[in-house]
Amino acid sequence: MRPPSFKLSDLDAHIGKPKLKRLFEALKKKYKKTGEVDPEGRAKIDVARLLTHAFEDFADSFAGVKKASLNRLIKLQKQALAFYKSAMAGNEPSAAKLQEILKQMDREFRAIKKSAQQHAAEPPDPTVVVKVDPHTGAKTVVADGGVAGGGGEFLVDADGLNVQGDVVMSGSHPGREKGKLKRKAGTRPKDQQGHGAGEAGVENPKLANMPENYDPEAAASNLGPKKRLDNLVRKTADAFHDEVVVQTTIRNRKPGDARPTSSTYEVRVGGILLWKGTIVNK
Repeated sequence: MRPPSFKLSDLDAHIGKPKLKRLFEALKKKYKKTGEVDPEGRAKIDVARLLTHAFEDFADSFAGVKKASLNRLIKLQKQALAFYKSAMAGNEPSAAKLQEILKQMDREFRAIKKSAQQHAAEPPDPTVVVKVDPHTGAKTVVADGGVAGGGGEFLVDADGLNVQGDVVMSGSHPGREKGKLKRKAGTRPKDQQGHGAGEAGVENPKLANMPENYDPEAAASNLGPKKRLDNLVRKTADAFHDEVVVQTTIRNRKPGDARPTSSTYEVRVGGILLWKGTIVNK
């Protein structure tokens, strides 16, 4: 017989020692009526099953969270179950110890729930198709269907350096958290990682954080004229939300240098060039 389930938010109401005792007595009485050979032993087994099932239900509802978090929770589950089994055996374990176990479990529950919610809210990884030119070794990276599909397209040379990116900008996304970028070759000590298409303006921020969309950039450029450009592009996409707004980024380099000397940006609305300018990477 599969034991009934109950909400884990109501767990404390089920596992307080007095209620646990009453549950045990009710089950024992039931099994006596049904003629069980060992009604007390059967009651103990069912109480343990109920508790175990409840904990398993909770853990299952947060599948996908970090294994380390679940391991901590499982350890606490074992401690709590050991406490209840001891209580069912007629012992008088420390109420203070149980209270601390439950408090720690509550902290772990909250942390895991927050992690699970953040995980569920994360945008999907971009779908990527790579086309390689057999003659030059250059590759075109098409992300989320390319420009035609509302995503982006990036041209990368045979040395793996970004040449050009064309990305559809969807508008402003206030409150969006920023992703972490890996430092790329050519990055100087005080450099930042400068986006071509700004992370806050694209539909899927993970697309903007693809390595094909950023390069080493001086803070003075990234936090000054580039930031003003990002704001301009977002406002443009907000204003022309019925049109396709595409930002093009062209990286300019000296031969053999991974760090761009400047970047040229173009903004098109419905295929018409609205703005073009170059930002020097000082």
